[in-house]
Amino acid sequence: NQNMNCLFQGTRMSTILLHLSILTLLTTSLGAYADDDSCKKALSKSAFQEEGAISVEWVDKMKSEKPSPLQNRVNEAVQNAGIAKVAMNREVMKNHNTSYTNEVPLGCGTDQKQSGRCWIFAGNNMLRAELLTSKKTDKTFSLSHNYLHFFNMLEKSNRWLWNVEEAQLQNLTRREELKFIESDPLGDGGWYVWYQFLVAKYGMVPQQYMPDTESSISTATLNQTLKTILSDAGVKIKILTHLWNSKATGAYSTKQKELLSDIRQEAMEKIFRILETNLGTPPSSFEFTNLKTKKTETYTPHTFRDKFIKYKADDYVTVANNARRPRNQYYEFIRSTIGVPELNGKDYPIRVLNISFERMDELIRSSIDAGRPMWFATDVGKFLEATPESLSKPSTGIWHPDIYKYSEVYNMPDSQFQLDALTQTEFRLSIPNHAMVIVAYDKPDVNGLTVKYKIENSWGDKWADKGYGHMYREWAELYLAEVVVHKSMLTPDELELIKATPKEILEDDFY
Repeated sequence: NQNMNCLFQGTRMSTILLHLSILTLLTTSLGAYADDDSCKKALSKSAFQEEGAISVEWVDKMKSEKPSPLQNRVNEAVQNAGIAKVAMNREVMKNHNTSYTNEVPLGCGTDQKQSGRCWIFAGNNMLRAELLTSKKTDKTFSLSHNYLHFFNMLEKSNRWLWNVEEAQLQNLTRREELKFIESDPLGDGGWYVWYQFLVAKYGMVPQQYMPDTESSISTATLNQTLKTILSDAGVKIKILTHLWNSKATGAYSTKQKELLSDIRQEAMEKIFRILETNLGTPPSSFEFTNLKTKKTETYTPHTFRDKFIKYKADDYVTVANNARRPRNQYYEFIRSTIGVPELNGKDYPIRVLNISFERMDELIRSSIDAGRPMWFATDVGKFLEATPESLSKPSTGIWHPDIYKYSEVYNMPDSQFQLDALTQTEFRLSIPNHAMVIVAYDKPDVNGLTVKYKIENSWGDKWADKGYGHMYREWAELYLAEVVVHKSMLTPDELELIKATPKEILEDDFY
């Protein structure tokens, strides 16, 4: 970390420039308001108290200023039909097409339903496309999402109990203690590195040997049940450690560790049985037929991963496009893993190589050309024409920053709604919240820019274009947070970067 001063200075300079830009914008805006008597009054000291509270007089004044007849009609339209229909930019829709320069073989649409397992679906779908290329499976094939989710919740439960134990050794306030414990939340979501971890430790199985259940497609009740069992064990841990005065000693004795281990083991046995009841028992072996060779073999989850899928977790690396972080730097999120593959085994912290969007675009195209689709994370709801709630309505699944013209509806400048990537990160306006797979790109002019990318989602085959959407380059530059690339696609310099010691940062502070 001592060698990172130049990067800290670069980040600080970016922040200073950002603040200067904001100051300039405010100065310009206030100058414009100064020419308007009504705005002078709105911004006067009488409108807002010195401590920043809104005065009743100011509210009355704002209500008394009636909209124009045209704006009133717009307001009524929004209130009756919703902002999306009124603000829809038909020009974007008119210019849209579904042509692509190159794409990998596509499977049938998948559906995570009422669960947060998108990262598992995206990981499995990425590998499925490679299997289709090899002709070892057909497009109906799918890896079991439920199998990996079983162990996802098992590992997270164990990590949650470990966090409770660790928290009792530290001098933390209640707020700090809860934040420490919940830094590994007991929920469905996750990052690609957690997918790598689960597959490295537990292998994978075909969908038919551990299909989805009612509890895997709608996870809220199961998650609450698991949290109840864990909370009971957590309270027992806290009572014991309080009696031992562990905060003062800062360590557990051998006997104390044994007692804590007993509590954790008892709780984890209950967790396993609850998961088994809701999700099914993970298979230990199964038979599967290679469609290319017509040969049926018996596999374990690990041999299926190694011999049939031929997936090696260490072959993949996550690359990010983060405007507020220096480029060509390797980062590591602190306290971000859900466990270790084996006793005293290698940990799986979240690590990302931050690069420019231009380089990310090159990696996407070279990967698709090589028959490798790409797992990616993004802020999915921004300027999206088709949401999960619109499944029953015709939609295109377009992501484009101009798909909605909010400025024309609200009669405000475009700049109010089209913030650049750096500005959006200042208050975390945009953070990655959904994982999908890039399966194609459109670059009709070899000397021009990529126009758009085809996206495999996990919202079912009734969403958008039979489960596939279309992400335009302008949108990707703003909201495409990270992609997963095979190391064979990286340059020698990039490979050297990921071999170096990464810069550690807080998990919730990278984006």
